[in-house]
Amino acid sequence: MACVAADNFKPIEIPADVRKKWRLLVKCLARCAIFSLIAQASIVVKFVLGVLILASLFSWWYIFAKMFLVRRAKNQANAFEQEFWGGSDLIGMYQRASTGQYDPAGMERIFEAGFKDS
Repeated sequence: MACVAADNFKPIEIPADVRKKWRLLVKCLARCAIFSLIAQASIVVKFVLGVLILASLFSWWYIFAKMFLVRRAKNQANAFEQEFWGGSDLIGMYQRASTGQYDPAGMERIFEAGFKDS
């Protein structure tokens, strides 16, 4: 088997023992596929892998849940801030917050506590 060297473009002969080792490596990698390894593993290894997969799925679910929660809180804070600085009636905003027409959270709670004290 001949290869072409990049520097002078002359064919280089690959030794037979290197080709044999390469073929053996390729066969081993084909036989050692991940599913084959899992199928041949003991019950303890399969259990540990299952626990790790479940923990991974739970952690990704938690990451996305927190991401959506933070996004919703940010949108609510932006909406409140626009209403607050937009010159709307502060007494009306306080009455809506204190009567429970909506669930005050974040900046609304601070506004409600500060307005109640003044």
